[in-house]
Amino acid sequence: MDNRRFKALFCTLLFALCCAIQGAEDNKLLARFALRLDAIEKKFWRIAPLPEDNRSRQKFSTELYELENMARVIRTHCAGLKDKSARVPDLYNDTIMLTRTYNQFRVNSKFKVRNFTIYATGMHEYQKRHNKFMRDKAGQEAEESGEKRKKTSKYKWRPRLNQVDIDDYNEFLDDIADKNCRRFAGWADGLKSREKSKTAEDIFAVWQKSICNLRMNLVILAQQGVFREEKKSNVSSNNRR
Repeated sequence: MDNRRFKALFCTLLFALCCAIQGAEDNKLLARFALRLDAIEKKFWRIAPLPEDNRSRQKFSTELYELENMARVIRTHCAGLKDKSARVPDLYNDTIMLTRTYNQFRVNSKFKVRNFTIYATGMHEYQKRHNKFMRDKAGQEAEESGEKRKKTSKYKWRPRLNQVDIDDYNEFLDDIADKNCRRFAGWADGLKSREKSKTAEDIFAVWQKSICNLRMNLVILAQQGVFREEKKSNVSSNNRR
């Protein structure tokens, strides 16, 4: 096992241990995954254009492996959804797609590529829109009931995954995806050939779709997921005999 995969496995075991100790009822698994996804999303397109032998690229590959392993842990702990007729979202498949797009993206290292930054999709970025949505909703409910409009000072904090309105957050993700695709198309025009530019745009579209899928599925799991405690392995029980 190479050093990169060993580090990823170690972080996965540590992640699983923390989840077992603290329990899944407060969504610690999902919250930690979301924080790691925040970091990966913001760094991805700063690191992806770097040469393959760049140390930052190698280190970032480990972070992507760790995200995959964290998704496996969540899949293991999730027993289903409160709505038993609904399908349980699988974070793992989209983490695989993030790694695949990272490995597919190549830029000719003979010329300098200008930096590219994206609009992010996490709770920090959604906060302003969420708070406005909640204030508008509270005002509408007060108007419909004939009550005096309540103070909205409480809607000034970063929302949790289990608090957001799914439809509004989905619209937010669509808006960000459109902005990012247009921004990336402009950036990709700086590549040496139109063929390379088109390939880059195709890769980016897959990446953006995977990011949005992960974000929405995190919210669904936070609001609908039923989680179980980690089961003790047979190996540990055999060692006690």
